[in-house]
This record gives sequence, structure tokens and C-alpha cells, in this order.
Amino acid sequence: MTPRTLTRQEMYDLVWSKPMTQLAAEFDLSDVGLRKICKAAKVPTPGIGYWAKLANGHQVAKTELPTLYPFQSQVVHIGGGAPNRYGYLDEPEQTEEEVAQMQLPPPPVFDETIEQVRAKIEALVPLIRIPKAITKIHPITEKLLTYDAQIAKEKYSFYKPKYQHPAGKAAFCLK
Repeated sequence: MTPRTLTRQEMYDLVWSKPMTQLAAEFDLSDVGLRKICKAAKVPTPGIGYWAKLANGHQVAKTELPTLYPFQSQVVHIGGGAPNRYGYLDEPEQTEEEVAQMQLPPPPVFDETIEQVRAKIEALVPLIRIPKAITKIHPITEKLLTYDAQIAKEKYSFYKPKYQHPAGKAAFCLK
């Protein structure tokens, strides 16, 4: 396997340009090994059936390349030397001065403000009515409390009660 060094963007472009089996053959790897390299480098890969859907004219979504933190590697080393378990080489350790000199990625740009996003969410999700007094316990909670009461009565039990309260069931009702 000849060693190759790619940026994450180059790897992303390659992975989304042809099927993993074809691309892996170029790197002398298995498609599973190449997918593991992409996963370790945080490069998204096409899902199962992506190429079949694309070939049949269906609309398929392409997952965007996520932005990494400045201290995370933007380079993928494949082959050469003693690779780690994912088949790529880790970058050599950098000094603090080298890390401080690294160029920061551009900040993400959003089309909408947080207020616009909040307004959209509030329009989609109706308000939840909360009653002023809850007098009836939910049936599942009732079963849990009944089971706990049975366990508490037993002298020797492997299980211990989990939902007991000094106020009893009244703790679960608002009055």
C-alpha cells in the first residue's frame, strides 16, 4: 500500500464521487477498512443504497462534512509505516507553539437567527397544557408503585424498592 496524505475535504470529495468498493481498491484496502478510516477522521460516507438510488434518478441527500475543533486533525494519512488499527497514521505530536500558530477554520454561517429558529419551532410544536391539579396517577406509575410496595413487604428479596416516598402515592399527585 503506497502511503497517501489527504485533507478531510479531499477525502470527503473522493468518498462521495464513487462507491466505496471502487475507491477502496485504489487504496489497496477493503471497503470496510476505508469506511473505518473515514469514521475515525469524521468524514461522512454514503449510506447503503445511495449509489443505487442515484443511478435510478432518485433524489439523495449528501451529508455535509462536519467542522472540527482547531486542535483536531484536518489531514488523513493512509498507508505507509505502522498504521494504527484503522489503517491510517496519526499525525505527529505538535508543540504548543505549533498548535497556537494553526489557522482557525472559518466560523459557521447560519441563514437564520436563533429567534427565527425558535419562532419556527414554536409554530410547529403546540403548547402543552399543564393542569393545576393532578389527582390521578398515570397507569404505568401506578404499576411501578404497586410493584415497589410488593417488594417492600417481602422480608428477603434480591430487589430493593426504588420508588418509595415518605408521602406515599400523594407525592405523585399535585393538589
